Amino acid sequence: MRMWSTILFFMLCVSVHADTLILRNGKRVTGRWWSTDGSVISFLVADHLEWYPRSEVLEVVFGDEKSAPSVP
Repeated sequence: MRMWSTILFFMLCVSVHADTLILRNGKRVTGRWWSTDGSVISFLVADHLEWYPRSEVLEVVFGDEKSAPSVP
């Protein structure tokens, strides 16, 4: 029983946190920031990894968009 409660707690914690990519064309992508390098931002969206060129990303908002600081 303890294992299931731990798994449930972990799933709730993961699902509560969402990040947002704001692209230069105005599109917003909600998911989780995964990694970045010199040219690409990796973003986990609906359980699959997507890659966005840094030149197309206007802003990254970590956490709740209303309360989290953004990083250009």
